[in-house]
Amino acid sequence: MGNSMKSTPAPAERPLPNPEGLDSDFLAVLSDYPSPDISP
Repeated sequence: MGNSMKSTPAPAERPLPNPEGLDSDFLAVLSDYPSPDISP
């Protein structure tokens, strides 16, 4: 049974396979922290 669990990668440990999720977080961060590039 131990081998079966090891073979299955945890989604929390590897968020890389979900680029969409990362994009959402990235956009949220940008909204919270406006980049200085857009400053007038």
